[in-house]
Amino acid sequence: MVNPTDTVASTEVAVPVEVVVEASDLLRALTRVREVIPKRSTLPIIQYAHLVVRSDGGAATIEGTDLEQAILAEVPEVTLLSGSACSVMLPVRAVLAFLNGLMRGVKKQEKKPVHVRVEGRTLSLEAADVGCGEWADLPDPENFPPLNRQDEVEKFTACDGKELLAAFSYVCSAAAREDTRPVLTSVGVSNHAFVAADGFRLHIYESPTLSLGLPEECDAAPVLIPRAVLLVLQKLFKGAQTIDCGFVRGVKANRVWFKTQGLTLASSLIQGTYPNWRLLVPKEFVSKVTFSAPLMLQRLDMIDQDVGIIRLEANPPSEGENGVKMTVKEDGRRWKMHIPGTVEAETKIRVAFDPAYFRDALSSFSLCTMGYVSPSSPGVFTGDIKGLLVVLMPMFVQW
Repeated sequence: MVNPTDTVASTEVAVPVEVVVEASDLLRALTRVREVIPKRSTLPIIQYAHLVVRSDGGAATIEGTDLEQAILAEVPEVTLLSGSACSVMLPVRAVLAFLNGLMRGVKKQEKKPVHVRVEGRTLSLEAADVGCGEWADLPDPENFPPLNRQDEVEKFTACDGKELLAAFSYVCSAAAREDTRPVLTSVGVSNHAFVAADGFRLHIYESPTLSLGLPEECDAAPVLIPRAVLLVLQKLFKGAQTIDCGFVRGVKANRVWFKTQGLTLASSLIQGTYPNWRLLVPKEFVSKVTFSAPLMLQRLDMIDQDVGIIRLEANPPSEGENGVKMTVKEDGRRWKMHIPGTVEAETKIRVAFDPAYFRDALSSFSLCTMGYVSPSSPGVFTGDIKGLLVVLMPMFVQW
């Protein structure tokens, strides 16, 4: 991920390299990179971050990887005092402790310059009137695994940052946590559709205006982006107005890249074929019920969080009732809640769901409509977010 045009000196530099950076900039970059650095690894060097100082000064980069994901964060406004280009490994926890302690009590706009000195495999940080820290015998940066470069990507596509992050947030919760079926731990992405499923639920978001620049064949065979990297993306890229997306797909390389100002995130794609999710969405419903999602969630919050099943019932308007009744019976405990709503049904609606999955299904909506066929058929949830649809498998209970 280091720019191939940069000249990086060998590990044993003849002349010590010294630069000055803002402590807050260095802290921010290292905190971002830490997201993918493993605490333990059979390859010890990847427990460190890799600092690269360019020969022209101006900026430096910090990169880290767990061999599946990689982050490159820019450290802006670097002043080169002596020496030339170099690279050194950063002991992440130790450097973060130094910088966090240094910034404690410092006002937001206050400048706190840090002198960074690299001599061979020794790193030192020094702040005026505070002190310094030094780490010797660091790993050789030449042994740091080469990270995949951005020049592999033929084309980056600029996406609206807010809509892209929202699309992933709508579906990520449905991706599987266990890797018994690796494809289900991913989000399937085509040009206008984002899909996640774990065998019990299916979250779909489709947007005609959001495209990641993928070829047309991906509409039938989505690329599979790991859920874990998308959680990092949502955390680090929050607030980005534009996010550039690029893909490398081939026999030797399958990767996705996300870029915004001063920050790059890359990840391997998951290999495999995603299930044909369009076949899993019911096309017709016997009944529908519309209700306020925040009110339903408020009722759920009033129930013990360890219950395993919630039951929903709604009577047809002909019986003079309206709204949804939620009941829970478990281990001698009992709750009965009422949620106002509009019912379109000829017969009684009865269905049971896992409360955690039900909560995730409603969490993005304000006004929600549940399509219903029978107690043993999936519930289909749509609402006031255009393009978002959730399919939720029922729980089998005695009524």
